[in-house]
Amino acid sequence: MKILLPTDFSKLSKVAVHYAAKLAKKLNAEIVLLHAVFIDAPPRAQAALKINQILEAMVDNAKQDFHI
Repeated sequence: MKILLPTDFSKLSKVAVHYAAKLAKKLNAEIVLLHAVFIDAPPRAQAALKINQILEAMVDNAKQDFHI
């Protein structure tokens, strides 16, 4: 069994992560975190960015935000 846990790493979402962890332990389930990233740039600028730059920024942002 898997539990899909969407998160933005906000203070309230961390509460949900802890709850999901307890639930997963009881159910012997796996947690899959889903982190969506908002790119704050106009649509044309987003298209001009290279995919690798976007992926690196997403990973960096997620690492920076993920403090449980």
